[in-house]
Amino acid sequence: MENADLIRKRQRSVNFNPTEEAMLLQLVKKFRATIECKKTDVLNNRIKDAAWNQLAEEFNAAGGQGRDAKTLRSKYENIKKVSKKKFANEKRYLNATGGGPAKKIITTDVDEQVKELLGTQVTGMESMVDDDCEESDIVDIEELELLSNATVLMEKNTPAAPKADDVIVVCDTQNLENRLILPSTSKVDWGSHTAASLRTPRSKPLVVKKGETSSSGKKPVLRDRMNIWAANKAEKQMEEKQCLQELHEVRLEILRDERKFKSEEHQLRMEHLKEIHALNKEMKLAEIAVIKKNL
Repeated sequence: MENADLIRKRQRSVNFNPTEEAMLLQLVKKFRATIECKKTDVLNNRIKDAAWNQLAEEFNAAGGQGRDAKTLRSKYENIKKVSKKKFANEKRYLNATGGGPAKKIITTDVDEQVKELLGTQVTGMESMVDDDCEESDIVDIEELELLSNATVLMEKNTPAAPKADDVIVVCDTQNLENRLILPSTSKVDWGSHTAASLRTPRSKPLVVKKGETSSSGKKPVLRDRMNIWAANKAEKQMEEKQCLQELHEVRLEILRDERKFKSEEHQLRMEHLKEIHALNKEMKLAEIAVIKKNL
C-alpha cells in the first residue's frame, strides 16, 4: 500500500526562481501572437503546442532547470491567474464606496509584465458613455455626422464588385477541351488549412455563369466539365505512358550501342597488344642474334 501511495503521489519539480519567471515572460512575449490566440480549433492548438515546445527549448538553452513545455505552460497560467486577481481586486477597491482607508495592492515586476502582455484582459475596456470616460474619448455628434456622410459618398463613388453569378467563365462548353485548366495531381495537405482559407475565391473552371446549361440542356454544367477533364486526363496519361515506353526503348538502344562499342574497343586493344608483343619478340631475337655473332 505504501508503494502504491508513493507511485500515485504527484512528482514535483524545483520551484521557479524570479530569474526563471522573468525569462519565461520574456519568451512568452516573443510567442505572444500564437500563445494568446483565442482560437481553439485543431490546427491552432497544434500551432500553440509547437510554439510551447520551441519556447521550452529556448528556455532550457538559456540556462533553465530543464523544464518541459507542459510545466512552463502551467506556470505561465498560474502567473496570469495571480496577476489578474491582484488587478481585479485593485479595481474593485478603487470603485468601492462606504469610506475608510484605501487598500493598497502590492504588485511586482512580474505583475507589470503580465499587464503589458495581456493589455485589456487586465485593465478592461475604457467606457465611452459612462461617467468614467475621459474628455479626450468624448466624440462630437457633428464629427460623427460628417464621417458618416463622407462614408456614404465614398460608397456611392466606388464601383461595385462583380458578383459570383456575373463572372465570365474562362472555359466555355463549346471549346472546353482546349481551355480547361487541369488541376494539379499533387496531394494537398488539408491539415494546414484554416477557416480563413474558405474565403479564397473559387477556381475559374468551377465558376458557372448564370443561366448556363450543359450540352444535354440540363443544369449540372460541372458534371460535363468533370467528364471532359477526366477524358483529357486519361489521354494525357496514355501519352505519358507512350513517351515513357519510347524513352525506355531509346535507353535500351543506347545501352546496346555502348556494349557494341566497348566490345569493338576491346578487340582493337587486343590486336594492338598482339602487334606490340610480336615486335618486342622480334627485337629480342635480333638482340640475341647480334650477341651470338659477337661471341
